[in-house]
Amino acid sequence: MSQQKSFEANITKHERACETLHEKFMKQFNAESDKAFGQTLNAISNVLKIEHMILSSETECMFEDLERTSQETQIGFYDITRQALRNKEPETAALREEYEAKLKAKDEEIKTLRESVHDPSVTDRDKDDMIATIKELNQALRDQLQERKELYNLKEEERHLFAVNERRLVEELLRNKDAEFRKDFREAHKKTQAQAREIAQLSQKVKEDAVMIKHLSEGIEELSADRVMLENELKGKISEIAELKQQRGV
Repeated sequence: MSQQKSFEANITKHERACETLHEKFMKQFNAESDKAFGQTLNAISNVLKIEHMILSSETECMFEDLERTSQETQIGFYDITRQALRNKEPETAALREEYEAKLKAKDEEIKTLRESVHDPSVTDRDKDDMIATIKELNQALRDQLQERKELYNLKEEERHLFAVNERRLVEELLRNKDAEFRKDFREAHKKTQAQAREIAQLSQKVKEDAVMIKHLSEGIEELSADRVMLENELKGKISEIAELKQQRGV
């Protein structure tokens, strides 16, 4: 009888040890699973944050570069235009001075002729000649004015064409920069989409791992239930053996 109690006590002790070990194993397994799952989620979150920061930084840099290039190009265009106008100013000033000098000389000639007209010593024939000369001078002056006007208009047209050409070059440069920026932006967008697909695949893998962990946990619970069932069967067998021993002892 004492042997049966001792045996039952050992069985009970063994059951408690198994239950304690099972609980300890399940706690450790759940803790490690939660830790691994949390680390995976943190890794995904960190990757998303880093990629978002990189993309935001790259996009901001591209916009800043485009804006800076546009400003530099505009400043360069205005500098070129101002320099071209300054280069034209001496030539225009020289033409103006030449015209004013000739106009002043003609004024002096006209003044002299007018004074000669009122001079009593001058004959009518001389006066007619002077009047004809004045008309010729006036016509010559009008011709010179027309010539200067045409020359000035030509210079203005050249300056206008120069400004139009410079503006066309600037606009072409801006279009090229805009095309380059759009190309870089598309490449960055494709890269982001590829990274998003990789992250989605990683997230799917995490979900699959979570399902696998759940199945493993269910399997462990089933094994634990099977172990309990086997232990109960073992207890039944032990009880049967004890009864048989008692009967034999009787």
